[in-house]
Amino acid sequence: MCESGGRQFDEWGQVIIGKINPLDTGKWQINRYYWEAEARKLGYDLFTEEGNTRMALYIFERYGTAP
Repeated sequence: MCESGGRQFDEWGQVIIGKINPLDTGKWQINRYYWEAEARKLGYDLFTEEGNTRMALYIFERYGTAP
C-alpha cells in the first residue's frame, strides 16, 4: 500500500513504478532486476495486474516476506 497505493495503474492508465527504484513494478512492486526473468519463465507479465499478483504469490510462497 505504501508504494503503489494498492493499485496496478495510475490515473493515466500507466503501470505504477517505484519512486526510488523505477524497476519496482505494479501493485506489488516486483523488482524487474531480480524477478523479471523468472516471471517470464512462469508466463507472468509483471505489467498486468494478474501477472504481478501471481508473481507476488509465487515469491511469497517460496520465500515468505523476506524479499
